[in-house]
Amino acid sequence: MDSYFGASMANLSIDDRLQLLSALIDDSSEESSLESDENEEETAEGSEAKVVSHQAAIFMMDSARRFVQNQPLVNAAIRGDINLLRSLLQQPTTGINTKDGIGETALFAAVCHDQIEAATLLLESNADPNIKCSNTWTALHAVARSGNRALATLLLSWNANTAVVDTAGWSPLHVSSLYGTSAIADILLDANANSNARALDHRTALHTAVDYGHREVIQTLVRHNAELDAKDDEGRTPLHIAAMERPFPPPVSLLLDLGATPGLVDNNGYTALHMAVTAGHDPDLAVVPLLLHGAIADVAAFDGWTPLLLAIKYNDEPGTHRAAVLNTLIETNAIDINRVSSISGERTTPLLLAIEVRSQRAVEILIRHGADVKLAGEQDGKSITPVLKAAACYDPEEPKLLQALFNAGIDPREKMRFGITLTHIAALKGNVESLKLLLEHNADVNAADERGGTPLHLAARNSNPDCVSLLLQHGANVNAKAIDRSTPLHDAAKEVDEESIRLLLDAGADTTVRLSGGGMQSPVDFLRERFRTAENEQLRGECRRILLMMMERVAERDPQIREIISDPQEGWLGEALYLQPPIENNERPQGITVAEIRRRYQGS
Repeated sequence: MDSYFGASMANLSIDDRLQLLSALIDDSSEESSLESDENEEETAEGSEAKVVSHQAAIFMMDSARRFVQNQPLVNAAIRGDINLLRSLLQQPTTGINTKDGIGETALFAAVCHDQIEAATLLLESNADPNIKCSNTWTALHAVARSGNRALATLLLSWNANTAVVDTAGWSPLHVSSLYGTSAIADILLDANANSNARALDHRTALHTAVDYGHREVIQTLVRHNAELDAKDDEGRTPLHIAAMERPFPPPVSLLLDLGATPGLVDNNGYTALHMAVTAGHDPDLAVVPLLLHGAIADVAAFDGWTPLLLAIKYNDEPGTHRAAVLNTLIETNAIDINRVSSISGERTTPLLLAIEVRSQRAVEILIRHGADVKLAGEQDGKSITPVLKAAACYDPEEPKLLQALFNAGIDPREKMRFGITLTHIAALKGNVESLKLLLEHNADVNAADERGGTPLHLAARNSNPDCVSLLLQHGANVNAKAIDRSTPLHDAAKEVDEESIRLLLDAGADTTVRLSGGGMQSPVDFLRERFRTAENEQLRGECRRILLMMMERVAERDPQIREIISDPQEGWLGEALYLQPPIENNERPQGITVAEIRRRYQGS
């Protein structure tokens, strides 16, 4: 919606708004009274940037005119009442260039309403064709919108200024390019309008014509020496604009055939191919023509993004042509599919990026075209491989990505930095589906990292009982000891994870294993410490319940301990929870251990 009528909408009644809606819908199907080419292009149907029609704009202004002070001369011009106009012009009090309440002169109003006879009379009576109305448009701007060739010729014969601009820096030629009135553009250019005049945003009429898909205007402008590679304030050429997302076919091929340069970059280092790939057009409309004219698919913008990387980034965005765009870039251009690029300070490859954005389709396309499934990039200053990237964070698509990598020959048992395997990562993140897939592909369920930690340790440490259960079902060693002799039960006890502890105890976890260093030693010690420092009764209750559960499991194998814990005074539990040895030399109290309890109650 242009500045001509933007403020008037609020003044319309409900009936007026309904009439306006009808005008907007029906304007393109009504017979025009304007003297314009029958085949004049209109703004493409469905355009996001659709402009309001000339007739709808005039309707809105006429509706707004009801609420302001009227000028008889303006009203007579609108109706084309020549006799009344002559009568009013003969009156000494009549100001021929006086504006009415909405800022229009009689000449402007006559032009807007296609009253050529009235406009002729006003011009012959010395009406100024270059007066700016309240919207800073002149009569020539209005004609550029309506497409009335006779009025355009008339105004120019009375020295209408083709270079006058509105508040946005738009000349009549810009307006003609917006509305697709190619015949008016031709007339303006024949009258020496500047085909390369810049608006405030440095856009030329060619930028505008391309933006709205008006092919005839584009050809007219270029025929009159419009600069094909002119840049706006963002450094974008008309070709950049053409390649950007639009709901109608972009005139990329037309601009290229006319001589536009495909490799120019905007202020961010982006080429037209960057734009076309991001938009996701049918590749035949933009990507293929650009490639055939020498555009490069792996040229990096200032932020490191190449067209190829952008095609991967947006591969799963809505649109039916995303996969075709990626395939086209790879198949029709000599690019390095394994090129390592720097994005946001991190080094990545096309395959790593495809995994990062969780695009199974892009992963499969890249692997099919020879992507190196073992080529590492860099994340947070550390080396990262595609398979590690695939398992690095939880996502519903992760198992599919891993499957694609397994199909390409990745070894699920392969160890990475610090001895970590994919099974460790899946257990750590709690991704049951990925863990299941790994185990189905014969991953090592008891693989130990360089500190001796197994996937079961990590699942217990991060309170993932589903992963704990799955690992145990596949033969995980429930009493596996890390270098510090900690077991999965130690890790679950630290987190007071009752469900995981129950699963581990059911699988035969040893409650009496002690760590190799000082401090708290057994799982019982960890729970006792959590009980003592608990911030609420709920946590204390959980610790008490788990401690009893632990001793019940021990009692199943030790009749003497079964007798102890059946004491109505809860003798063992009282000892375990409350008794502490005296503090000496400011050392942290360790508390009573299971072994000490056994000695206390069994005399051993």
